[in-house]
Amino acid sequence: MSGCEAGESPAGPASATTRKLRVAIVADEHWVRVASRIESALIPGVHYEVYDREHAVHARAWLLRQTDDPRPR
Repeated sequence: MSGCEAGESPAGPASATTRKLRVAIVADEHWVRVASRIESALIPGVHYEVYDREHAVHARAWLLRQTDDPRPR
């Protein structure tokens, strides 16, 4: 992923004091989903969300801060 896709805004990196970094995991494998949830608990200041493949478009929009709703409706 590019820097922008890794949670930075198109205008530049987010300030650590104003916004958490975002990580969107898109996976169908159960172990990947579990491992990413464990990792999110171990790394402060990073907001992880795990998505099924069917929600990959929403995951990307959330990651790029095109939406603030982490869960698709």
